Amino acid sequence: MVQTYQIRSTTDYSAFKDITGNRTIRPAHVKKLKEAITTDPDSIRYNPILVNDKMAVIDGQHRIKAIESLGLPVYYIQVQSLGIKDVQKLNSVSKQWQPVDYAQAHSRLGNSNYDYYLAFKGHNAKYKDLSLNHDSLMRYLSLNNPITSTSFNDGKLKVDNFDKSLALLKQLHGVSEVYPRYNIRSFALAFLRISSNDEYNHKRMMERLHSEAFHKYMRDFSKEQDYAKALNQIYNYNMKNKVALVNASYLINN
Repeated sequence: MVQTYQIRSTTDYSAFKDITGNRTIRPAHVKKLKEAITTDPDSIRYNPILVNDKMAVIDGQHRIKAIESLGLPVYYIQVQSLGIKDVQKLNSVSKQWQPVDYAQAHSRLGNSNYDYYLAFKGHNAKYKDLSLNHDSLMRYLSLNNPITSTSFNDGKLKVDNFDKSLALLKQLHGVSEVYPRYNIRSFALAFLRISSNDEYNHKRMMERLHSEAFHKYMRDFSKEQDYAKALNQIYNYNMKNKVALVNASYLINN
């Protein structure tokens, strides 16, 4: 038997609740929706808000703000037992969640690992200049804990040693004085592999980067392993005590 749901309406905007872990309201999106609704007010009738049995908004939090600002009734459908996972699924189909949206959601749900990620994404001025693209940043924060975008979205980011992650990010940022493309993914991940080696000495690397070794070996590469190879060559240039900071199998298999 197919279950049917009644479309209700109300102007009691306080009846609607935020669901913990949902995205932050974006004023620009609310403004865009307000303009669309003003052009076609009837659209709110055939595009109802979805809420659960506690009146927590599952789909349509931006629409509610736009509708409220216009003083119009909110049309909604109430379905029991829906939660944050349903919010994420619905939004991934319509306006896709970005990594920061997932990070904010998990942070609000009490996962402090994501507070570190957000600190580099404009939530802490002290770290903003050290920020990288999403994939590189989550790798620097997770270090020895394997992480994929799917794992990140599912709340599995683990930051076991923030001090070490911060130190590595500062070292990477220091390379910007000789190589402006230091923050592209392929270079950043190659540098992470190099600098994570227990035998790595950052002072030695910076001295080598400021020498003719940089001009001899460094190019704009597309692959991570090519950068890693170049950095290893620069590190050992004209040095008696050469150190293999990357192994041959990594250079071959990547």
